[in-house]
Amino acid sequence: MHEQRDNGTGRASVDAAANDDRLLEAIQRRDAAGLAALYDRYGRSSYGLAYRLLGEREAAEAVVEEAFLLLWRRAGEVRAQRGAVEPWLMTIVRRLAIERRRGAVSATGDPSLDAVAAIEADRIRAVADALPAEEREAIELAYFDGLTHAEIAERTGVTSDAVKERLRLGLRRLREGLEDRQGKRRSRRRRGTSSG
Repeated sequence: MHEQRDNGTGRASVDAAANDDRLLEAIQRRDAAGLAALYDRYGRSSYGLAYRLLGEREAAEAVVEEAFLLLWRRAGEVRAQRGAVEPWLMTIVRRLAIERRRGAVSATGDPSLDAVAAIEADRIRAVADALPAEEREAIELAYFDGLTHAEIAERTGVTSDAVKERLRLGLRRLREGLEDRQGKRRSRRRRGTSSG
């Protein structure tokens, strides 16, 4: 394994990110060498994290195997999000290890898919937490509690029209916030690969 060193310019991390992107592209083409190269690069740190969380060699190995299998299946999504491989992979390893430690039953029957869904839920939650309280409350009551506009109006003490307006504004801000977060990730990724 060839390890790159940063000479103070940030060049090594830029080169690694560009190389990771090429390897993800190879994985999308179902080139196992791309996965093997990413495993060589991140397998040890993935195992270290899983072992720290689980304390068992076999369980840690199973989590790492599952995480890399998920990377094999989802390489295109990782590339589309323009995220760095290592943080994405470490998040998956962490979530899978925690699920295994808790003995959690997978909602979809596939803990890997549950881990990806949890990451998306975290993104949405972070944006929703920044919404004005009345808009966030209206969205939660409508989409999570399944209340109608009239029921939300009765519960919150405002008119149905006010509920509709809060939902409209809240959903627009939520969509814009998610798009903004996605755009910032892409922008950081572009800056990282174009500099140097």
